[in-house]
Amino acid sequence: MGRVVANEEFLRALLKLNPYDQYHFYFSGSKQLNTVSRILRAYFPHIDFHWGLWSDLPEALGKTRFEVFHLSDWVVGFVPLAALRNRYSRHIFPITGIIHSLSYERYHAEFLKHLWPGCTPRDAITVTSRAGEAVVRAAFRQLRANYDLPDSFKHPDLIRIPLGIPELPDADEISRLRKQKRRSLGLDSQDIMLLYLGRICHATKKDMLPLLRALSRAGRQGLELRRMRLVLAGWVDADSSVLKALSGFAASLGIALTLVACPDNTERSELYAAADIFVSLVDNLQETFGITMLEAAAYGLPVVASDFDGYRDLVVHGETGCLVPCLGPRRSSDCDLMAPLWSDSHFHLVMAQETAIDVAKASEYLTCLANNPGLREHMGKCGRARVSDSYLWEKIIPLYINMWNGLAGRELPEQPAQFHPQQLSYTDLFAGHFSSFLSDELRVVWSRSGEALYRGEENPVFYEGIDPFIPVDMLRRMLFWARRPATIGLLTHKLEQEGFSGERADYLLLWALKHDFLEIC
Repeated sequence: MGRVVANEEFLRALLKLNPYDQYHFYFSGSKQLNTVSRILRAYFPHIDFHWGLWSDLPEALGKTRFEVFHLSDWVVGFVPLAALRNRYSRHIFPITGIIHSLSYERYHAEFLKHLWPGCTPRDAITVTSRAGEAVVRAAFRQLRANYDLPDSFKHPDLIRIPLGIPELPDADEISRLRKQKRRSLGLDSQDIMLLYLGRICHATKKDMLPLLRALSRAGRQGLELRRMRLVLAGWVDADSSVLKALSGFAASLGIALTLVACPDNTERSELYAAADIFVSLVDNLQETFGITMLEAAAYGLPVVASDFDGYRDLVVHGETGCLVPCLGPRRSSDCDLMAPLWSDSHFHLVMAQETAIDVAKASEYLTCLANNPGLREHMGKCGRARVSDSYLWEKIIPLYINMWNGLAGRELPEQPAQFHPQQLSYTDLFAGHFSSFLSDELRVVWSRSGEALYRGEENPVFYEGIDPFIPVDMLRRMLFWARRPATIGLLTHKLEQEGFSGERADYLLLWALKHDFLEIC
């Protein structure tokens, strides 16, 4: 998946450049923490890493002066993290997060969350393309109007920084792989290989039929299809019937088709090297960038792509490839109403099927490139040079650092909000569930198990993820204070003197009562 690849490569490039003194990572669970920390320590043993869980954040925000928090997705955690920062941190540092797909219906609520007075001029969403930026701006504009929100309900700034690729493949290695792979595919020097690499799914990525129609049209107009080989490679569902259907349809049109399901990195490199033209007629709203455009250009391939979403930022028409026009719908009110009821893939499929790729233009561009090896070579060189100049991660990471430095210097007009209107109180919502509530007047005393735990004769049992809330040394001290009957108010006061918040003190006391280390007098 492109999102996972982009996030991993971004992190590798950032740590390779190593512009900061420390790097702090926070995770939802211990398993994730242990896995990622082991990998990063192995790759970057010289870097000063710090690890923690989300539950450690309130204390960390009060003690550490962070320069920036960057999230691998703008959806997850952005607003809750801003609320935590505004409440606990003595320094309002920038928070940034990057977009990926934007078309899922459930994201509308996430867009709305970002419109609140807790967002500051130091917060930003990193958009990877002009099309992606237009989507986010339109979402905020529509929601602001629909909810009649005042100017104080601001959204994070939008700053455009593209994704990238790690490096340019070596030219000699490309030549070696090309000869090797074309031989294995049965291609000679006169054959033209068209390559598509990506998800092979008409619902969540792109419909392959317009491409097959374009090649069929080209054949009717004189292109020698017998010297053309179309290779479709990429992820596909194990139980999908799409490969069989595509094979049958291509055969009926006289198109030589090779399908490669789920190629590994080695085979991906071989396919790029073996190809003559890269083609991707994307029609799906979930696409916002298109890393494969950069990968193909890095291998010196001219690219034929739809003039759609982030693709138009990556292909310079007439210079590095060709952009195929596409028509979109004038209205979508029926789909707008149905989107919350449909599955994401069905919604994407319905919308994609009224994105009309210009089959005639696609046919024209493919024919032109197939018949002109000099043009293919020229466009391939231009594309490779453009990737080298602008789309290597080593060139993009400094853009992030400049962004973070610029955001950190922005003035804050007022204290940002700590409370979000969608932040509901669970104790209030579920008040009717309980018999009664913890109170300062309630008197408790250690139980037999509590005395045994204090004396080291018994150990507490924690479920995974709960142990950060129950520091054992403080639990033992609290039990000692309750060796004789004491009020909850007194024990809470003692815990607060040790640095506990009132809420954390309540948690420790209730947990001890739940597990029979304290009992009510």
